[in-house]
Amino acid sequence: GVRYKYGFVKVYAVGAYIDPIAMNAVKKEGVGAIEEALLDPTYPKTIRIVMNRNLSAAKFADAIAEALEPRMGGKDLDKLKEFKDLNP
Repeated sequence: GVRYKYGFVKVYAVGAYIDPIAMNAVKKEGVGAIEEALLDPTYPKTIRIVMNRNLSAAKFADAIAEALEPRMGGKDLDKLKEFKDLNP
């Protein structure tokens, strides 16, 4: 997906790439298994982020956190803070 700021400024694009053979096996187990696999840090996947603007690491981390926080439903906010702290 593409992150927009102010409705029209493209900040970055994010793509998630999952091993299709491994995912086909997981799909047969149902939605819960898919969610579990995607959240498993050992599951084979790649996340690619392409910047569309020249941003500092701090501004980038703030933009990611701003986009994720409303979607997290109040869960794991400590992990979001940890992410921001890794990118001062």
